[in-house]
Amino acid sequence: MKRLNVDIDQKEYERLKKVAEYQEVSVAKLLGCFISDLTRSDNSGGSDEREYANDWLNRAMLKYR
Repeated sequence: MKRLNVDIDQKEYERLKKVAEYQEVSVAKLLGCFISDLTRSDNSGGSDEREYANDWLNRAMLKYR
């Protein structure tokens, strides 16, 4: 396992924490699942999840191009 630090502000963290709590998982688990889908890991949630994660990446990165 690798650890990483993510710089987000307090409001973003509180909102992320609420999303995780609603799903009954930790913030780390929530982000880990998304990363697994985004990287097409063997631990991904499935083909739909991988596709949606890729779609999100393509849309989100438009503003950085």
